[in-house]
Amino acid sequence: MEGSAWWLSPIRRRGGFYAFNTQAICDADYKFKWMSCMSPGASHDSTAFTCTRLGQTLQDSSHELTAALIEDDHCIVADEAYAASDFLAVPWPGCGRGDQ
Repeated sequence: MEGSAWWLSPIRRRGGFYAFNTQAICDADYKFKWMSCMSPGASHDSTAFTCTRLGQTLQDSSHELTAALIEDDHCIVADEAYAASDFLAVPWPGCGRGDQ
C-alpha cells in the first residue's frame, strides 16, 4: 500500500498547492485492486487510510474480511508511514538502511 498526494490546481494555498492524499493497493502483478482519494493532501498516510471504508473495515477484527486475512496468514504490505497490525505488514525501522 502506498499513499501519495496528487496535485489538483495551479491555485496556490498556504501549504503549497491543493491535493488529495491517494491510497492504493496493487497485487503482485502490479494491478490496482483498491484505491481511495478521500483525504486532503496534507493528511498523514495512516490517517488517510484509517478514514477509508476499507481501513475502518480492517480495524474491526470481527468483520469477515479481517478475520479471513488473519486466519489465512495474509496481510497487506505497506511502507513505514503505517502502523503494523495483524493485517498490515510494515518494515522495521532502520532495516536494510545500514543502521547499526
